[in-house]
Amino acid sequence: MAMETQGVRITRASSITATVSTDYDITSSAITAVGVTFTDDFSTGMFIATTDNTALQCIKTVATTKIEIHGTFGTTGSTARKLTGYTMDLIGEITDFTGPGGQAQVIDITSINSTAKEKLIGIRDEGQVSMTLNFDPTDGGQTGLRDDRDLRTRGKYAIRLTDVATGSSALPSWCYFNGYCLGFSISGAVDNKITANAVLEIDGPVIWSTKVT
Repeated sequence: MAMETQGVRITRASSITATVSTDYDITSSAITAVGVTFTDDFSTGMFIATTDNTALQCIKTVATTKIEIHGTFGTTGSTARKLTGYTMDLIGEITDFTGPGGQAQVIDITSINSTAKEKLIGIRDEGQVSMTLNFDPTDGGQTGLRDDRDLRTRGKYAIRLTDVATGSSALPSWCYFNGYCLGFSISGAVDNKITANAVLEIDGPVIWSTKVT
């Protein structure tokens, strides 16, 4: 099924909204704990990360001692010491974007006994995400990108796609990644708008999740 670009949301984790330190068990798409009240600090739709899985994940339901998430998270039966919830700011006024997309290095393993080139593929590099924006100095997402570049901050980012209709209770396909804002520049011309260009250098894997209900 084809998806339209209009409505794609690229967001940036701007602040920590909740943190719980405890031993808990990650089984399939649920996180359970004893002695912790999740409903005090976490809510449906919040993005979370744990100390054994730094990629973001979205909360589907919250009960007193159990959080259900969209998809899988961490290793079945594993434990972690901290569960952190994040506020995600929309990066506003994006007009086009490219990425994630990368490639791996080709490693030549040809020997003198080879009859043709022999190769291995190296570890994957997820590349970059580049964005063109209508520059808005008051937009929280754009301000956050500039701050990340200035401070060399490793940020958390999410891209939500459009394979679920607006207002649906289902969650569309999305991807999460960590990265650094490599550049944020502005440009202008006569009889034209001021445009910004931002480049995110992806650090580590891109986590893809398909549409879920």
